Amino acid sequence: QDISCPPVELLVGVQSALGETCSTSAYLSHSLIASASSELGWALIKSSHISDDNRARVLEIAISALSLTKNAAWLVLMKNAVASEHSTLVSPFAGQACNIAYQEGFEAMAELELVDPLLALLRECVRSRIASFASCESLTVVIRYNCHFLKHTAGSEAKSALSLACSLLSAPFGGNTDTFQLQLEQVMGNEGAGVLLVLTLLEAANGDMPSSLISDIADALYNFWSTCTSPQARSWITEATAQHCRNLGKSNEKHQAEFLNELLGEACSTDNRKFKRCLKAFCGGKKKGANN
Repeated sequence: QDISCPPVELLVGVQSALGETCSTSAYLSHSLIASASSELGWALIKSSHISDDNRARVLEIAISALSLTKNAAWLVLMKNAVASEHSTLVSPFAGQACNIAYQEGFEAMAELELVDPLLALLRECVRSRIASFASCESLTVVIRYNCHFLKHTAGSEAKSALSLACSLLSAPFGGNTDTFQLQLEQVMGNEGAGVLLVLTLLEAANGDMPSSLISDIADALYNFWSTCTSPQARSWITEATAQHCRNLGKSNEKHQAEFLNELLGEACSTDNRKFKRCLKAFCGGKKKGANN
């Protein structure tokens, strides 16, 4: 507690040990070392006895270790750091951590158990308005990945994807005027990502996600429906509904109008149970999801 440099040097030594265990395929040792050293890293980041320069060193080590080991513990460390009082310091490293996970590809991320911690990190980055995501390209990548995970995951990963979707849908209507807000409005509104997310959630309710998650999907949509009442949010709902009907081969405009009138009406916006019943009826009732 009295000195900051030796613990950081210890972490440097741990990183070296990680390299040795990886090179010898000693997976158990590698996993244990990664878990223990990431906990040490987090303890150093939140310690009041360490300088910001040494916090930055710890984050650099975490990025290097994540790149080397692809261990989820380092994503968890990054998520905790983003949520801490040091989020400004963490900002550039958070983007690097996400990029390392992205480069693995969808299937590899699932095999390495990176999906859940990656989505948690992304959700925290959106909530904390991390500057490294304040670009149209970065936000577009985040939304594209979130839509993929909404269609191809189950269990806790699916719930994490739903939670991230909620954060992304509500963020443009938070009343902020910073760079992050302006870029998010550009991507979600002008580039159509808001409509895409709502459409993906409707398709998830229609069977792209396990039927056991229908209540969670409805909750995600209801949260957006009931809190984002601007004309732009309503236009996303209307356009996504029309696209969903076209995808299903149902172009009955009267059916769409009846659904939207009920869904956007006062009864559904103030009663979650009525909203869920309306959504289930529109999406064809409870059915077996693609991931069941």
